[in-house]
Amino acid sequence: MSLTKRFWPDDRVGQRSALICLFVVLAIGLGGGGSPHPLAELLLQMSAAAILAAFAWSAGDARARPSRTIWAICAFVLAIPVLQLVPLPPAGWQALPGREGQRAALDLVGLADNWRPLSIAPHKTLASLLAMVVPLALALLVAGENTAGRRRILATVALMALASAVLGTLQVAGPGDAFRLYDGSHTGWLTGFHANRNAAADLLLIGAVAAAARFAMRERQDGVTSAIGLTAALGVLLVALLLTGSRAGIMLVSVAAAGIAILVTARQTSRRSRWSAGFALVAALVIVLSAFAIFDQRLGYAAARFGMFDDTRIALWQDGARALAAGWPWGTGMGTFVDAFLPHEQLMHVDASMPNRAHSEWLEFAMEAGLPGYVLLATAIVLGAALARRSLGDPASRPAAIFALTCFILVALHALIDYPLRNMAGASLVAIALGMLARPQEPDTDGT
Repeated sequence: MSLTKRFWPDDRVGQRSALICLFVVLAIGLGGGGSPHPLAELLLQMSAAAILAAFAWSAGDARARPSRTIWAICAFVLAIPVLQLVPLPPAGWQALPGREGQRAALDLVGLADNWRPLSIAPHKTLASLLAMVVPLALALLVAGENTAGRRRILATVALMALASAVLGTLQVAGPGDAFRLYDGSHTGWLTGFHANRNAAADLLLIGAVAAAARFAMRERQDGVTSAIGLTAALGVLLVALLLTGSRAGIMLVSVAAAGIAILVTARQTSRRSRWSAGFALVAALVIVLSAFAIFDQRLGYAAARFGMFDDTRIALWQDGARALAAGWPWGTGMGTFVDAFLPHEQLMHVDASMPNRAHSEWLEFAMEAGLPGYVLLATAIVLGAALARRSLGDPASRPAAIFALTCFILVALHALIDYPLRNMAGASLVAIALGMLARPQEPDTDGT
């Protein structure tokens, strides 16, 4: 097989799979900066549009029909910012909670009687809507893939996590901000493709689970070579995770390890395969313990961070709760955290820094989306749970479903104290997991 055919197959199904893998690479490689780095996000959105156009052209009759349930979930997610942008009559938006200041300001310039949407900053809500399109499109593409395509996607996620670990090692070893992709990133710690070490930790954890899922979905049951490769990958990713210094990321290793253990043992039928899987887990643990001895100073400081008390997040949560109460139950619009938060920030908490996030995805989503957003989110979760139940009952779909559920649990727990979905790379990883819940699009399935 020539190198060209290896990366760009002749058949349309293979071309479709190659485009989706390219989409994954760009989403992870360009989407880690978040809203403070709009140029990278714009480049990703333009690249995504080009890939989707190429996908529509190259797929032809080979295009699969993604799960109708995945379509419904994506529609519910997009409905949140779309409804927040619908213009309301003056009596409608003025009656919303917490709009007294907005009404008074607009009254000064004679615009208080104009129609306005629910969002207090429509341009930011529109930007949030456009940012959602990229990961949701990726979810639909993944949902339309067959088993072979999903193996490639999982391998791509794992390889991008490894690439981030390698880049992050250069960042840690290099001087100052060398090899860092974004200004203002956590200098001295591994950030990889991200601006934030906590987001980098999410990629490393999910990449480790993706590697295990790819191992579980391998074509041959006996695979000592595959087990050794998995061991090396897990060891590198776990050591890189320690070098992020992310306390949440390190604490979530137990969740990722549980998912990995289930994946590497779920389909082991022979004694040799069981020994190979056990060797992979034990050897990865040995590599991590050895790293503590080799990098004692840096990893020791990472461990010491668990004893450091920082009340900044507590202050954000206290003031965020005040802002939440002021805008409840309708919310203030996706992407409007700063606009909604600042009027309720207590003077005792004001400092030179700008509070751009609530450091709790659940709190920030409640502020911006309100009760309607949580109703739509709950509906999407119920639909996703039904998909997961069906996929777990199918041996061919089970590894991908376990990967997806582990990913959801990791992100949901991390979201308690951070904002893992506020960058396109993190959102794309969750979107990939969502797409994996649908049944593979084999010739005899409809993906429901």
